Amino acid sequence: MKNRTSLLSLAALLLALTASLVNAETVQQTTLGIKAENKSLFSVVDLSAEWTTRSDLNQATSPHSYDHSIELSASKTFAEKYNAFLSGSVQFTTLNSTVTRASSTEDYYTPGDFTFGVMVPYRLNDENKLSLVGAEAILSSLDSRYMGYLSATTVQGILSTHLYKNWLSLQNSLGATYIQNRYRFAPASSGSTRRGDINADAVFDYTIGPMITLFRGFTVGARLAVRGTHYLDQSNIYGFGNSYSATYSWKNISVWVKYLNKGYADRGETNLWFADQYKRLAVAGLIVNF
Repeated sequence: MKNRTSLLSLAALLLALTASLVNAETVQQTTLGIKAENKSLFSVVDLSAEWTTRSDLNQATSPHSYDHSIELSASKTFAEKYNAFLSGSVQFTTLNSTVTRASSTEDYYTPGDFTFGVMVPYRLNDENKLSLVGAEAILSSLDSRYMGYLSATTVQGILSTHLYKNWLSLQNSLGATYIQNRYRFAPASSGSTRRGDINADAVFDYTIGPMITLFRGFTVGARLAVRGTHYLDQSNIYGFGNSYSATYSWKNISVWVKYLNKGYADRGETNLWFADQYKRLAVAGLIVNF
């Protein structure tokens, strides 16, 4: 794909902590839609820490490298309804359990993007709950600075429908992000983006999928995602993907694993469920609420 559309993914990923940046992948994540039971020790704000690691199984090299993120989030409920959150992260890459860097001029550990947002939940009826989220990502990561991205403003609606009591639910999520660019063309090569590629200024995505609770604390799910990206030359590109996840939550801790397939419709490969395995991401994470 000709740009790193996941500038939003961080926003979508962090937003996912409440219900469900910078490269061509969305991982959002706790895109699992699962959050550990809150056992906060703090009266002012709720704090959570998340460690995430991922690797692309389609890497041509062996052994595979692993991208890691350690993220700290703080949230506060006010007016008995609004939940404000702030998050930031540190990122690094390992190869054979050793922290590596892309070149001798880069750092081993780099800051991720910061995100501030507000979520407002609405209970429509006994079966349906709607969450509206607005977030602003301050794109301070190394990739964002390389590419001249300034910020990403995201709005998202998440509809959760409980179909059978507490063991089966269906989630629909619709989101849009506006990306503020410093440059019209990519000034450098980074990941799948090459110098001179036209930059994107908006991303729209829709996901749908069931969540099944097999027993207390253990949940599995599947998601189908459709994404559209708008570029500064007024062109558009569309992509499809799917994911499978499993989560176990106990008290204030959640452990999750996820597998994602990602493909692009402009290549004529639009099998909605299997995609084309252009990207096959294996992701795992640990969340602790304080």
